[in-house]
Amino acid sequence: IALRFEEVRKPSTVGLMDLMRESTRQTLETAKMAVTTRAIAVVILGGMLLDAVARNQATLNSLYYRLIGLPDWVFGFMGSAIAVCNWFVPSLAARANRRFSTLGSLLLGGVAALCAVMMLLPAKIWLGIPAVMLLLMLMGYVNFTVGRFLHQQAGANQRATLLSVKGMAFNLGYGIYTCMFALRLLSLPEDMRGDQLRIAL
Repeated sequence: IALRFEEVRKPSTVGLMDLMRESTRQTLETAKMAVTTRAIAVVILGGMLLDAVARNQATLNSLYYRLIGLPDWVFGFMGSAIAVCNWFVPSLAARANRRFSTLGSLLLGGVAALCAVMMLLPAKIWLGIPAVMLLLMLMGYVNFTVGRFLHQQAGANQRATLLSVKGMAFNLGYGIYTCMFALRLLSLPEDMRGDQLRIAL
Protein backbone atom coordinates (compact mmCIF):
# COMPACT_ATOMS: atom_id res chain seq x y z
CA ILE A 1 0.00 0.00 0.00
CA ALA A 2 2.77 2.43 0.93
CA LEU A 3 4.59 1.81 -2.37
CA ARG A 4 1.46 2.76 -4.30
CA PHE A 5 1.19 6.18 -2.65
CA GLU A 6 1.68 9.12 -5.02
CA GLU A 7 2.84 12.58 -4.01
CA VAL A 8 0.30 15.14 -5.18
CA ARG A 9 2.13 18.24 -3.97
CA LYS A 10 4.90 19.73 -6.06
CA PRO A 11 8.40 19.37 -4.59
CA SER A 12 9.39 22.36 -2.50
CA THR A 13 11.96 24.72 -3.94
CA VAL A 14 12.73 26.15 -0.48
CA GLY A 15 16.15 25.40 0.98
CA LEU A 16 16.54 22.78 3.70
CA MET A 17 17.30 25.28 6.49
CA ASP A 18 14.34 27.48 5.54
CA LEU A 19 12.12 24.41 5.44
CA MET A 20 13.30 23.35 8.91
CA ARG A 21 12.74 26.85 10.29
CA GLU A 22 9.23 26.97 8.85
CA SER A 23 8.40 23.51 10.21
CA THR A 24 9.68 24.46 13.67
CA ARG A 25 7.71 27.72 13.64
CA GLN A 26 4.54 25.93 12.60
CA THR A 27 5.01 23.25 15.29
CA LEU A 28 5.49 25.85 18.03
CA GLU A 29 2.50 27.88 16.87
CA THR A 30 0.28 24.80 16.87
CA ALA A 31 1.48 23.76 20.34
CA LYS A 32 0.81 27.28 21.59
CA MET A 33 -2.67 27.15 20.06
CA ALA A 34 -3.40 23.95 22.01
CA VAL A 35 -2.53 25.68 25.29
CA THR A 36 -4.00 29.12 24.66
CA THR A 37 -7.25 28.20 22.88
CA ARG A 38 -9.66 27.60 25.73
CA ALA A 39 -11.89 25.05 24.01
CA ILE A 40 -8.94 22.91 22.89
CA ALA A 41 -7.20 23.12 26.27
CA VAL A 42 -10.38 22.13 28.17
CA VAL A 43 -11.06 19.15 25.91
CA ILE A 44 -7.46 17.91 26.14
CA LEU A 45 -7.50 18.34 29.93
CA GLY A 46 -10.82 16.50 30.27
CA GLY A 47 -9.59 13.67 28.08
CA MET A 48 -6.30 13.55 30.00
CA LEU A 49 -8.10 13.07 33.34
CA LEU A 50 -10.27 10.23 32.06
CA ASP A 51 -7.44 8.54 30.19
CA ALA A 52 -5.19 8.62 33.29
CA VAL A 53 -7.76 6.77 35.40
CA ALA A 54 -8.43 4.15 32.72
CA ARG A 55 -4.75 3.61 31.88
CA ASN A 56 -3.80 3.25 35.53
CA GLN A 57 -6.38 0.47 35.81
CA ALA A 58 -4.90 -1.17 32.72
CA THR A 59 -1.50 -1.12 34.42
CA LEU A 60 -2.89 -2.74 37.58
CA ASN A 61 -5.20 -5.22 35.88
CA SER A 62 -3.39 -8.40 36.90
CA LEU A 63 -3.23 -7.23 40.54
CA TYR A 64 -6.93 -6.44 40.54
CA TYR A 65 -7.83 -9.76 38.92
CA ARG A 66 -5.97 -11.58 41.70
CA LEU A 67 -7.65 -9.40 44.32
CA ILE A 68 -11.12 -10.43 43.13
CA GLY A 69 -10.11 -14.08 42.90
CA LEU A 70 -9.65 -14.65 39.16
CA PRO A 71 -7.14 -17.43 38.41
CA ASP A 72 -4.16 -16.45 36.27
CA TRP A 73 -5.21 -18.65 33.34
CA VAL A 74 -8.33 -16.48 32.87
CA PHE A 75 -6.32 -13.26 32.28
CA GLY A 76 -5.76 -13.98 28.59
CA PHE A 77 -9.45 -14.68 28.02
CA MET A 78 -10.28 -11.40 29.75
CA GLY A 79 -7.90 -9.54 27.45
CA SER A 80 -9.46 -11.18 24.39
CA ALA A 81 -12.98 -10.34 25.58
CA ILE A 82 -11.99 -6.69 26.11
CA ALA A 83 -10.40 -6.59 22.64
CA VAL A 84 -13.62 -7.89 21.06
CA CYS A 85 -15.68 -5.31 22.99
CA ASN A 86 -13.32 -2.58 21.73
CA TRP A 87 -14.47 -3.32 18.18
CA PHE A 88 -17.74 -1.58 19.06
CA VAL A 89 -16.22 1.45 20.82
CA PRO A 90 -15.73 3.65 17.70
CA SER A 91 -19.36 3.27 16.59
CA LEU A 92 -20.62 3.94 20.13
CA ALA A 93 -18.32 6.96 20.44
CA ALA A 94 -19.40 8.29 17.04
CA ARG A 95 -23.06 7.98 18.05
CA ALA A 96 -22.44 9.78 21.35
CA ASN A 97 -20.50 12.55 19.59
CA ARG A 98 -23.28 13.08 17.07
CA ARG A 99 -25.87 13.35 19.82
CA PHE A 100 -23.90 15.44 22.34
CA SER A 101 -21.26 18.15 22.21
CA THR A 102 -17.63 17.17 22.78
CA LEU A 103 -17.78 18.25 26.42
CA GLY A 104 -21.09 16.43 26.81
CA SER A 105 -19.50 13.27 25.39
CA LEU A 106 -16.56 13.61 27.79
CA LEU A 107 -18.97 14.19 30.67
CA LEU A 108 -20.75 10.98 29.70
CA GLY A 109 -17.36 9.25 29.77
CA GLY A 110 -16.69 10.78 33.20
CA VAL A 111 -19.96 9.38 34.55
CA ALA A 112 -19.06 5.96 33.12
CA ALA A 113 -15.59 6.15 34.72
CA LEU A 114 -17.07 7.12 38.10
CA CYS A 115 -19.54 4.23 37.95
CA ALA A 116 -16.74 1.82 36.97
CA VAL A 117 -14.49 2.95 39.84
CA MET A 118 -17.36 2.61 42.30
CA MET A 119 -17.93 -0.92 41.01
CA LEU A 120 -14.22 -1.72 41.52
CA LEU A 121 -14.27 -0.76 45.20
CA PRO A 122 -16.13 -3.73 46.69
CA ALA A 123 -13.65 -6.05 44.91
CA LYS A 124 -16.39 -8.53 44.01
CA ILE A 125 -15.83 -10.65 40.91
CA TRP A 126 -19.33 -10.06 39.50
CA LEU A 127 -18.86 -6.26 39.78
CA GLY A 128 -15.14 -6.09 39.09
CA ILE A 129 -15.12 -7.78 35.68
CA PRO A 130 -17.66 -5.43 34.00
CA ALA A 131 -16.00 -2.45 35.72
CA VAL A 132 -12.58 -3.33 34.30
CA MET A 133 -14.05 -3.87 30.84
CA LEU A 134 -15.87 -0.54 31.00
CA LEU A 135 -12.74 1.36 32.07
CA LEU A 136 -10.54 -0.18 29.37
CA MET A 137 -13.14 0.50 26.69
CA LEU A 138 -13.26 4.08 27.95
CA MET A 139 -9.70 4.68 26.68
CA GLY A 140 -10.80 4.18 23.07
CA TYR A 141 -13.91 6.27 23.63
CA VAL A 142 -11.90 9.19 25.02
CA ASN A 143 -9.28 9.00 22.26
CA PHE A 144 -12.01 9.01 19.60
CA THR A 145 -13.85 11.96 21.18
CA VAL A 146 -10.78 14.14 21.72
CA GLY A 147 -9.24 13.21 18.36
CA ARG A 148 -12.45 14.02 16.50
CA PHE A 149 -12.66 17.44 18.16
CA LEU A 150 -9.01 18.27 17.40
CA HIS A 151 -9.47 17.27 13.76
CA GLN A 152 -12.35 19.73 13.52
CA GLN A 153 -10.35 22.54 15.15
CA ALA A 154 -7.10 22.22 13.20
CA GLY A 155 -6.14 22.68 9.59
CA ALA A 156 -4.55 19.86 7.61
CA ASN A 157 -1.05 21.19 8.36
CA GLN A 158 -1.72 21.40 12.11
CA ARG A 159 -3.48 18.12 12.89
CA ALA A 160 -0.44 15.92 13.37
CA THR A 161 1.16 18.42 15.76
CA LEU A 162 -2.08 18.95 17.68
CA LEU A 163 -2.55 15.19 18.08
CA SER A 164 1.05 14.92 19.27
CA VAL A 165 0.35 17.58 21.92
CA LYS A 166 -2.68 15.53 22.97
CA GLY A 167 -0.54 12.41 23.21
CA MET A 168 2.08 14.21 25.31
CA ALA A 169 -0.63 15.59 27.62
CA PHE A 170 -2.19 12.15 28.05
CA ASN A 171 1.20 10.60 28.87
CA LEU A 172 1.92 13.39 31.35
CA GLY A 173 -1.48 12.92 33.01
CA TYR A 174 -0.92 9.17 33.25
CA GLY A 175 2.52 9.70 34.80
CA ILE A 176 1.23 12.18 37.40
CA TYR A 177 -1.77 9.99 38.28
CA THR A 178 0.44 6.89 38.64
CA CYS A 179 2.82 8.76 40.96
CA MET A 180 -0.12 9.97 43.07
CA PHE A 181 -1.45 6.41 43.24
CA ALA A 182 1.95 5.05 44.30
CA LEU A 183 2.34 7.76 46.97
CA ARG A 184 -1.10 6.87 48.29
CA LEU A 185 -0.04 3.25 48.67
CA LEU A 186 3.21 4.23 50.38
CA SER A 187 1.31 6.40 52.86
CA LEU A 188 -0.57 3.36 54.20
CA PRO A 189 0.63 1.61 57.37
CA GLU A 190 2.50 -1.66 56.80
CA ASP A 191 -0.26 -3.77 58.35
CA MET A 192 -2.79 -2.39 55.84
CA ARG A 193 -0.81 -3.16 52.70
CA GLY A 194 -2.17 -6.67 52.30
CA ASP A 195 -5.36 -5.07 51.02
CA GLN A 196 -3.66 -1.95 49.73
CA LEU A 197 -5.09 -2.01 46.19
CA ARG A 198 -8.69 -1.88 47.43
CA ILE A 199 -7.89 0.83 50.00
CA ALA A 200 -6.03 2.97 47.47
CA LEU A 201 -8.87 2.72 44.98
